[in-house]
Amino acid sequence: MAGLQKKDVTERSITVQRSIVLQHEKERLKNNFRFRRIPMTEAIKRVLAQIQKQCPDSHYLFPMDDNSPFDGNSFRKIAWNKALNDSQIAYKTPYSTRHTFCGWALTIGMNPMKLVSLMGHSSKQMVYQVYGDYVEDLEDDVDDIIRYFGVDFLIKPEKKLSPLLTHGVSFGVSRDNIQITS
Repeated sequence: MAGLQKKDVTERSITVQRSIVLQHEKERLKNNFRFRRIPMTEAIKRVLAQIQKQCPDSHYLFPMDDNSPFDGNSFRKIAWNKALNDSQIAYKTPYSTRHTFCGWALTIGMNPMKLVSLMGHSSKQMVYQVYGDYVEDLEDDVDDIIRYFGVDFLIKPEKKLSPLLTHGVSFGVSRDNIQITS
């Protein structure tokens, strides 16, 4: 996240190709699996539009207030801990959001090889061993997770929707009056 620059974002994807380790920017990643191309979804576009409005002068995608690269320690002290306290959630490291993401993706049936690529791992085994426990009890949340990520997270809009991905998906108005489209 720290090394992402605005030039890494295109209409189709975000490319993870550099990192910042101990406040030193590296043009090369630790290994080949760390290089990732994250497909652009409508949900990601909405979030990026908000972020770009907040920091128009930085070339980093997620800069600190002074336009320096993202600093995980400062973020944890300034924003993360405050958010957890305000919401009365037990302390978790920011890294745990990675576990949540993977658990949600597994729960809604993302292709495991696509998930391996997004996570920057070398095998499906790694994904299942590390994140498999995070899917327990999420079955009832499938519709909410798909609504949050958007159907285009699972399948490109120009592709036909697989029957395997239609669980809980309505192309009309859902029980919560939320319109879901592909």
